[in-house]
Amino acid sequence: MLIAVPLVPVTGRAGTRAGRRDLPKVEKIRVADLKEILRKDSGKVILVNAWATWCKPCQDEMPGLLTLRKTFQGKPFRLILLSADDGDDLDKKVRPALKKFKVDFPSYLMNDKSDQVFISGMSSEWNGALPTSFLYDRTGKLKATLVGERSVRQFEDEVTKLLEK
Repeated sequence: MLIAVPLVPVTGRAGTRAGRRDLPKVEKIRVADLKEILRKDSGKVILVNAWATWCKPCQDEMPGLLTLRKTFQGKPFRLILLSADDGDDLDKKVRPALKKFKVDFPSYLMNDKSDQVFISGMSSEWNGALPTSFLYDRTGKLKATLVGERSVRQFEDEVTKLLEK
């Protein structure tokens, strides 16, 4: 009696696919898509943090951002992580970095026609330096562009001001 057994390829690719399932969800996004997300989330204070895997200050700032998210859990606040890495690095670098930081919520990767299109679409005041955080009030209006690494305390102060308004 013959029993049909499906063949399973014994390659690194099958293991890689299985390994990807436990990595954080990251969606490639254009600036117009991000603006739509911000519009839909009006009523919340939103902090969009632009970062990259190759940026040491970005890496240093990440634990504080995640603490900030926990601090304001249950309040009308949302943290959006926005990677400036190359799209080809999504599975090789971005998702593993987010996993290392224990990011357990969807994040995004800039994916416009060019970096400059994305940068100018975010803010005419932004030159593309990383890390940069964009802080929006509950009406969806950009209230602050915070260029450079910030402490969790600095973020808390800024977010608290907007939540109290």
